[in-house]
Amino acid sequence: PMAISMLQENIQMHEDRLKYMQSVNDYYTKNGTTVGHPEVDNETAKVTKSLEAIDEVAAASVLRFRKRFPDAEVKVSVPDNLIMVMMDAMLIEQVLMNLLENAVFHAKGMKNLWLRVEQQDGKAIFYVEDDGCGISKERMSKLFSGLQERENFVETGRSNMGIGLSVCRTIVNAHGGDIRIETRPGGGARFSFQLEMEDNTDVEQ
Repeated sequence: PMAISMLQENIQMHEDRLKYMQSVNDYYTKNGTTVGHPEVDNETAKVTKSLEAIDEVAAASVLRFRKRFPDAEVKVSVPDNLIMVMMDAMLIEQVLMNLLENAVFHAKGMKNLWLRVEQQDGKAIFYVEDDGCGISKERMSKLFSGLQERENFVETGRSNMGIGLSVCRTIVNAHGGDIRIETRPGGGARFSFQLEMEDNTDVEQ
């Protein structure tokens, strides 16, 4: 009973954080900035951070993804050395889950799906890539604005893309990072975002 209670509390806390991020994102979409949002200071949403191993966060995201899409294969690559980053693990897992899910729903003709993490210049860089149909430059320009999600609903009847790419942006920005989309060399799409590593948290195994 105690374990179930703790699980329910964690689920509720996660849902509350996602609702908060949605409210921040809605404010951003309406005003073009989070300045003036009653709970946001210096254009940064509040997240509950702790020191997390990126390989564990990546593994948790892929596990959730495989449970939902058992027929979809994800090729995972993470550094051999232990990399720790201050983050809200549940929210970053949700971002990765959403990007992987987005590829399944929208990367027509996709045969391969990758989740990679690299270390560069004191940052952990997460990549979600596919070799599907790609995304036009026109769509790329508004992909994180929420406009594309509304167009997808009109075109396909699908009401969401996980928590939404615009909310992914809000979550990553709240961690002091940025998220981007580009054409993958060889075809397809490449989403990436980066998070600052803490000093002295890159520990060789």
